Amino acid sequence: MPLPYKHLVIVHGIGDQAPNETSINFMNHFLRALPQGKGFSLQVHNLITTVDPPEKAPKVIRPAYAEYTWPAGQCVIGFSEVFWQDITNEILTEFDMHPPVPMFVWAHSINTRFMGPNFYRARDTISNLESLLGIVDKLAVIFKRAGVFVSVLNRFVGDVQMYGESQDIRDRIDAHFAAVLARVGQDARDAAQDLGVELGPPEIFVVAHSEGTVVSYSSLVKAAIAQDPWLASVKALVTLGSPIDKHFGIWATKFLTRHEGVATLEPRIRWFNFWDISDPVGYGMKVLASNDGEPPTDAERLFDLRYDSGFARYPVPGAAHVAYWTDPAIHEQIIDQAMGLGTTRKSTDVGSRGVLKAVQPFGDWVAYFLARIVAVGLMLYFLTRLVGPIKPEHAFEFLVPEWSSYALWLLGPLVLCKLLWEAYTLWGKVFLWLRGAVFIAWIGLLVMSALNLATPGLLLAKDAIGYATGLVVTILGWQLHTRVHRGLVQMWRYTKGVGTSACGVWHDPAREKTRPTTASV
Repeated sequence: MPLPYKHLVIVHGIGDQAPNETSINFMNHFLRALPQGKGFSLQVHNLITTVDPPEKAPKVIRPAYAEYTWPAGQCVIGFSEVFWQDITNEILTEFDMHPPVPMFVWAHSINTRFMGPNFYRARDTISNLESLLGIVDKLAVIFKRAGVFVSVLNRFVGDVQMYGESQDIRDRIDAHFAAVLARVGQDARDAAQDLGVELGPPEIFVVAHSEGTVVSYSSLVKAAIAQDPWLASVKALVTLGSPIDKHFGIWATKFLTRHEGVATLEPRIRWFNFWDISDPVGYGMKVLASNDGEPPTDAERLFDLRYDSGFARYPVPGAAHVAYWTDPAIHEQIIDQAMGLGTTRKSTDVGSRGVLKAVQPFGDWVAYFLARIVAVGLMLYFLTRLVGPIKPEHAFEFLVPEWSSYALWLLGPLVLCKLLWEAYTLWGKVFLWLRGAVFIAWIGLLVMSALNLATPGLLLAKDAIGYATGLVVTILGWQLHTRVHRGLVQMWRYTKGVGTSACGVWHDPAREKTRPTTASV
């Protein structure tokens, strides 16, 4: 009897990576998550086929594969990667390592895409991003290393811009995805020849991250329209931290939910969508579901959504976006439920870590105020040095020169500002205006405190320039922290993907009982 051949295709997201880097990293964690014990064995073949840098690496890289044996059977697992960054790198090189549309201009233009019922909420989010980019640009003028961050934004966000805005670039990337999947049949034949065994028809499992999930979904819909023969071999799609909902919101005229010529697959491709509530990028798939009374969408015709639930598993907000790759629970659910290889555990469902879910909101506040305390200390330090030459001999002696008093006067209003911001998000702009008044009063307290603490005397010009530069950088850092906190903590902590899951829309729980397995471990 031929052995089952299961082929994992890994699709990376934005960022800098070399060919095979993402797939090898995934393979390392995936193989460790396979069930182990007496009667189990694993042999890895052909891990690295090239050490060339990305610009010299061959277009076709031979996949890695492994033989996996368990008490009830045996299979061969192949690994390959859709490496599409070379296409966006080529475009960036043509534009001197900048995206085709300058980042700041492009971020501002996104506001015009949201002329619907959610326009004002979306505009607030994008305006926050614009402000963040502007602050980073100013810091880059003063502090050269901040320019690295601007370059990183061009590198990372530029990939999103190019795939979202340009149909030509999107078609090139999607065609590369299709070429990799069309080659899986030959990969299976090569593995069979190397191992000297007979392999059955390949079963393909796509595992995609971040922007790579958009590439995968778009490419699979195109394959359905073109009736590509390899589509029948795709058994499951796994998406990690997917921004699909954002693409269908920003580019609603380009990313359509219904296309001509998409027929219902039978069986449909099983879909597992993993997203953490601390991940500002990943959300549910409700945007791809039809409303009541409307015909099925492409997603409903092609996919059987098995998992689409937000969880709280990763402690650091933002960093959650890359934590999926190393999470053994996700790998175990892929192995058991997506690939049908079974498990030795009672359940492989991925859920929240209860303690983390309870502590996370408190952690947001602690991180916020720790950063604020550092910034206040720096501003007070620079101001006391700068106001020394202009301080009257007995100014502001009514202020008690004790740090406990300054902590109360300077940190108390900041706590009130934070509470007023929370009230603004719930009850309206009157609290935002009140917050502004409190903040202006706080600035007055900061200046008076600096005058009281300052020592009268002359200040050398070079020292004055240094202290003034430090104060400006601290203020910009304060503003940057405000924008990052608002964009990467507050915005997702308020939404947490509520209402974005599509599990209750087109998911049929009865299908769970019929998920295919090749082994009973």
